[in-house]
Amino acid sequence: MKSILVSTALVVALCLSRHADAGEWDAVGGGCSITPATVANANVSASLGELAIKSGVNGTVFATCPIQYPNGITPSNLYVLLKDDSSSSSDVVVVTYYKQDKSSGAVTQISSIFSGITSGCASTGAGIRACSTTFSDTFNPNLYFYFVSIQLNRTVTTANEIVYGVTLF
Repeated sequence: MKSILVSTALVVALCLSRHADAGEWDAVGGGCSITPATVANANVSASLGELAIKSGVNGTVFATCPIQYPNGITPSNLYVLLKDDSSSSSDVVVVTYYKQDKSSGAVTQISSIFSGITSGCASTGAGIRACSTTFSDTFNPNLYFYFVSIQLNRTVTTANEIVYGVTLF
């Protein structure tokens, strides 16, 4: 059991090639809450921390990652390590950063990464890409809840749509 935990930590550290520090929020794809209606399509790797669509299944998986920040952090970059080895525009990974007003419940999109657009992405080999985008938003946890939404779509069973990890910094 101890070797599995050490192996998991090593794989996650290698997959998220950025330097982690106190000024960011990180989550592995498998650490996010899968929307109940899409659980049947999901495959979460307990050993690798990734979120994917089950082998041989077409469909969609939605997951939500709640964000808790230590005081004083104001992110301006969204980074995602993902795999999208399909050339189909229907087989995609979408990762979106949102805020929700604590009084009205209104949800506002802050930033998003769509795997079908390769600008802002660097290939790390084997269909894996490190994607990032910058944004401007005034982070205020007194007024808003913050979360990241992950959407995986697959229409071809041989396609791989995977999220390894997400970072806000």
